[in-house]
Amino acid sequence: MDGKDADLMKYFWRLAEPDENCTVKNTRLLLKKLEASQKDYDSVGKDLKYTLRRLIKGVSSNRKCARQGFSVALCQILRKFTVISTEKVLALVTKHLQLSKKDGKAETGSILLGRTMVYLALIQSGRLAQDSTECIKTVVSNLQDMKRKRSYLQQISIGGIAHLIPQIDTEKFQEGVLPCIQKELMLGWDKCTPDALLLLLVCHKHHKSLIGKTFLKEHWSRPKIITEKNFDNIWQVVLKSSETYPVIHPVTSEVLEHFVKSDVSVADFWSCSVNMLFCSNHTRSTNLGLHILGQIIPHIKTPGEAESVWCPTVLSVLVRHIDKRLNKDNPIHTMASQVTNSLITYLQQCEDGKIQHAVLTKLFDLKGERVSQEMYRVIDRISLNLTSEGAVSYGNFLMKYFADNIERRDNQEDQWSRKVIVRMKDVISEVRNLVTLKSTCTDHDRQLHLLQFLAVHSYWVVSKPTKIVHCTRTNRSIDTVMRKHIQDNFFKALNSLLMYKTEKSKSTSVIAYINTTQRLMQYMQTLMQSDNAAICLVTDHHNKIPKNLNDNWNKVLETVESVQTKHLTDDSDKMSTSHAFLLLLFYNFTQLLVDPASASSHLEDVYGCLENAFKSKRKSVSKKSPDEPDWIEVMTELLVSMMSQGSVLARTTATDVYMALADHITPASVQLIIDVLMADDKEGNDDLVSFENNDQDDVNDEMDGVEEGDGEEDGESEEEESESSESEEEGLVDEVFRLKLRSALGPAADVEESDSEDDEDMSDSQMFKLDGMIAAVFKNMRQAKAKESKDNKKQMLAFKIRLLDLLIVLAKEKMSADVVMELNLPLLELMLNGEKKKEERALGQHAQKLSQLMYRQGKELLPVNLDKEAYTDRIMDIIHFSTRPILSQSLVNSVSDACLLVIRLFMNMSAADVGPSPVRTRSHKGSKKEKANATKTRHEEVLEIITDNLNNCLHGRSIKDKTDRDLHLNPSLFLNIFTKYPVLFWDVTSSLVEVYDDSSVKVYNKTQASAMLVNMLNKDVVEKLGEEVWTEFASSTFATLTKVICGTTKDNYFEKLMHNILQILIKISSLAGPAQVSIQGPDPAWVGIHRPGQAWVGIQGPGPSQFGVHRPGQAWVGIRGSGPSRVGIQGPGPAWVGIQGPGSAWVGIHGPGPSRVGVHRPGSAWVGIHRPGQAQK
Repeated sequence: MDGKDADLMKYFWRLAEPDENCTVKNTRLLLKKLEASQKDYDSVGKDLKYTLRRLIKGVSSNRKCARQGFSVALCQILRKFTVISTEKVLALVTKHLQLSKKDGKAETGSILLGRTMVYLALIQSGRLAQDSTECIKTVVSNLQDMKRKRSYLQQISIGGIAHLIPQIDTEKFQEGVLPCIQKELMLGWDKCTPDALLLLLVCHKHHKSLIGKTFLKEHWSRPKIITEKNFDNIWQVVLKSSETYPVIHPVTSEVLEHFVKSDVSVADFWSCSVNMLFCSNHTRSTNLGLHILGQIIPHIKTPGEAESVWCPTVLSVLVRHIDKRLNKDNPIHTMASQVTNSLITYLQQCEDGKIQHAVLTKLFDLKGERVSQEMYRVIDRISLNLTSEGAVSYGNFLMKYFADNIERRDNQEDQWSRKVIVRMKDVISEVRNLVTLKSTCTDHDRQLHLLQFLAVHSYWVVSKPTKIVHCTRTNRSIDTVMRKHIQDNFFKALNSLLMYKTEKSKSTSVIAYINTTQRLMQYMQTLMQSDNAAICLVTDHHNKIPKNLNDNWNKVLETVESVQTKHLTDDSDKMSTSHAFLLLLFYNFTQLLVDPASASSHLEDVYGCLENAFKSKRKSVSKKSPDEPDWIEVMTELLVSMMSQGSVLARTTATDVYMALADHITPASVQLIIDVLMADDKEGNDDLVSFENNDQDDVNDEMDGVEEGDGEEDGESEEEESESSESEEEGLVDEVFRLKLRSALGPAADVEESDSEDDEDMSDSQMFKLDGMIAAVFKNMRQAKAKESKDNKKQMLAFKIRLLDLLIVLAKEKMSADVVMELNLPLLELMLNGEKKKEERALGQHAQKLSQLMYRQGKELLPVNLDKEAYTDRIMDIIHFSTRPILSQSLVNSVSDACLLVIRLFMNMSAADVGPSPVRTRSHKGSKKEKANATKTRHEEVLEIITDNLNNCLHGRSIKDKTDRDLHLNPSLFLNIFTKYPVLFWDVTSSLVEVYDDSSVKVYNKTQASAMLVNMLNKDVVEKLGEEVWTEFASSTFATLTKVICGTTKDNYFEKLMHNILQILIKISSLAGPAQVSIQGPDPAWVGIHRPGQAWVGIQGPGPSQFGVHRPGQAWVGIRGSGPSRVGIQGPGPAWVGIQGPGSAWVGIHGPGPSRVGVHRPGSAWVGIHRPGQAQK
């Protein structure tokens, strides 16, 4: 094999890979290779000839996927190189794929399959259709011969002929194809096969002049193939094609294509096939039937056709095979999934609500059957994408179904079966889903109608028909279980509607919700005022209405009306305080039906807050006790209590109320939430919320193991406490535990309770057995308490996360600076706890989310009147917090962000921001000069705090906190602060540079200072500082750093520090621009920065000691002492950058091309930094 053949061989190996993408890729590469080697397009080149021969021989190979890959490549080559004639290909087939008597059965089959693949490549490439009639006749004849010799070649051979027929004209068809297939076209229905019907349909479609009405009437009884009288015959043939299971015979697609183009209805065509395909319960016919069903679905045009297609037989088959518990590789399960996906897609795109309604009503019949969850999900996905017309029709159908069944049961006509009960529950769930449907989200009348249906059946018994909506029929037979289910869905519907964005914005959506619920309250009031003999309220109090329920009910309605008329503007599209109270009033209005006592107590708080919130703005008029909490604090307590409830509606309502009250939130009210967030789980009950837990019991259990010798100092008091605790424990023994213990003791329990001395003592074996049983009882008791304690902790963590979500809502709306100041440190504590404790990780992540949100919205925070000391103290508190053992870089970033947020608030606060005192009536504004001085003073104060702490950090000095503890500062805090606001803290650069001249500063701190400087240098900083400030900094810093480099030896070389210093020099040089900056002293010692030319840049001293930057040549750039030790920066050529110690090992910065950064070893590669052109550093 020569070199060229070897080069081609790699493509042939890759074509045999099972990856389709690999096959396509290598086919393209092979075509490019052959095209490049083909010099003369009028003849077949050597490479092309070799490739053609290789591919034809390879299509009969059994190796991997050689047949598929080789046939694809052969097809593309025949399409690309027209110089290859069909005769040439057929000759190669005859030569290389020839049968011999020595070939076994497997070898013969491979050769026949190879021939077939070559014939198909000729057809699919289009080359055969362009050739002579004789070639066409030869190929078609050979394919017919292949079909007869091997059954597995039958379908692909017929498919190849069917693919050829549309490519050729009628003349070639008549002479080259028709003689080979004429017998099959004349079989008639009695002897018709799937292959024959496929050929007949294709020939009739493309060559009607030959296979037209006359031919059909003569051989197939009728002038049309797709006609109602032929349906039975057609379906019989299609059913025979299922023998190719799991492969679908192409005749199926051809029949469906002719059906779509005919004027036959889907219902007529499909109804004839249902019994044939599905009633036999045969796997092959079922698979074929589901495939055809999926193809027919997009062609349903009327509700009647939809009902006909989704008949009970079809539904039962679909339900049986959609279950995922079947093998996922089962072809029938896959086909059933494709059918449901096709149905969902069709109904989502369908704009006819009547068709959607027809399909859903058919699928509804599956409710109550033993169907899988997959089928329920299909129904849900369809119902959630209904059009407005379909939603109304389906909703009316559901409510009518529910009313019909209730009425029949009221009249004792029938009893509900399990199927009916399941369907009734599903009706309620479906109605709830329709409340927040996308297509009807703006139809508030429809939403109200559905909510009224759920409300009346949740809490009222209709004994006599009335004219009230949804009360025209009785519902006496709704039992407690069903009514509880309806109540749950009623509140879920309300919650979904409150959360759903029905309008353009969240605020307008909540306002629309309030309007809808107020109309719902009027409807419920109508029910309350109706004749009790006809409509009666049902409660959990044995069907008796609490005495004060009507009074509370009426007071809520009066209060709602008062808020609407006095405090609510009709044209308002933003949430206000009035909307917050209306939300709370409606929620507690509904809770009067659930828990009247609790709702009444909450309503009293709401009434009090409402009165105080809308009092006169003149504070001097209202006299409030110093101990009396502000109304917003009372509201916060109420909302926190709601957030602790299991009701999702309560939590959603509390969140939206808090969002509406954002303008009134105070630090004192936020502190109430912080108290809960920072409460230790072991503390148990909180003033604002309580969870049932047994944490104290666990503490008592631990105390049981303390030895008597502990705590002898307070012996008498402990003894008294132990006696009292024992007496208390005796009274607190759980009766359930007592029964379990009695059961474990068995007869021994009766013996212990007996005072008779005649009772026999228990034996040792009995006592040992009894000990084990008692131990098991106590072990179970402890495990139960531990589980309960663990559950309580989980509940508390979930509750805290909800409270953080509440604060996140506030941060997204409006948050004042004093509230931010109140939250900063607690959030950092929660983040730190989240890193330390795995179970609190989610809480820490929510705290971090809130902290980041506050930082991003720092410019939009509302200014407040706070003392300077409040800001400076908080800055110091955060700096002190940074000394805590922090585990992750993300928390370090959060701490620096918190510090920056306080600094930004402090810096943005100007004299104009400080409003007058509430008791003042006039404002006193200072002059512009005074404001500027005030801002400058704040800047200086911040710089003083940061600089002092930075110096302490870099010099390794500890600081004292409020408890006089020694704290060691974290350099990462300053690194992040300076990186984000380099201009604001530019004055600290002098402190950072000074550390290089201070030998007392540790190398680590110098390295950190270098990193801070590197991050503070960028183009934007230079522009904001101005040329004068930048030039002064660049010159002095360059001088200091070059002096450090000059003093670097092998003994005091530290790689990270030197790397940072070089980075600073690089940035200074790159940011200097074309200007020359230099400090030069007595020759030859000088320092400076210079641009193009032969001038030196650096420090040079007498003798061989040199440092600097120079253009290509023989001048050194760096530090050069006796021996080969060198440090410096220079460009390409003989120049170099780096540090070289004894020998020739380099350390430095260098990269590819003219701009280089890296590390180099001996050789021609450089270590250094270079810029394009002549500018080099």
